Amino acid sequence: MIKWTSTLLLLLAATAASAQPAQTFFLQGNDSFQKGAYAEAITAYENALRTGYESAELYFNLGNACFKTDQLGKSILNYERAHRLLPHDADITFNLELAQLRVVDKLMIPPPHFLGKVWNAIQYVLSVNQWAILSVTAFNLLILLLIIRLLISAHTLRTVAGYLFFPLLIITLLASLLFWVNRQEANHLHHGIIMAHKVSVLSAPSAEGTEVFSLHEGTKVRMEEHNGAYIKIGLPDGKVGWMNLNDIEKI
Repeated sequence: MIKWTSTLLLLLAATAASAQPAQTFFLQGNDSFQKGAYAEAITAYENALRTGYESAELYFNLGNACFKTDQLGKSILNYERAHRLLPHDADITFNLELAQLRVVDKLMIPPPHFLGKVWNAIQYVLSVNQWAILSVTAFNLLILLLIIRLLISAHTLRTVAGYLFFPLLIITLLASLLFWVNRQEANHLHHGIIMAHKVSVLSAPSAEGTEVFSLHEGTKVRMEEHNGAYIKIGLPDGKVGWMNLNDIEKI
């Protein structure tokens, strides 16, 4: 299954200089995918990305084409990028989980405590941009309520504005906090996908380092500090180590 983006959305989302090429490559990729020419579809989708355009649909379709050609790392990478842009899309989530079933490494993720579950349920219900829109909208409505309270003489309107003020203030503060938290996480917490069939994770950023564990294609890891040709990575269970930077791709 592939997703289709309308010409209008492409024209609005891409820059004026790159909209037409992106649209052309995207449609070429879809056409090749429908014909079963998955390698050609991959080339077309990647050409669309090189124009500077990106969308959940483009990453999703590229992920599908990579999956069809048994490129597990690239398929998961692009599904993750699609999921980042459209976190609640059922097709993206399903295909990502399906691809992850083929990953050799089954990492144990410690379950969060009750308060952590509640916080995560709230934090990720909207994307970073959606929290930003909500916070700005709520703030503008808050200003409108203040204007009504201060300048409008109608008793009914003033009463309604008074009742709505504090709930809207809470929504504004909460949305602003969640936008800031998600923005900080997006800027400072980076994840990557192992692209090589198998990599050795070392105790130090050097070829002389001792192998502490190994990972396989498609595994998602936390990316930390760089040191020359090596990057420090972390796993959900607390394990850390160094690996070659060329064997991982940032989501």
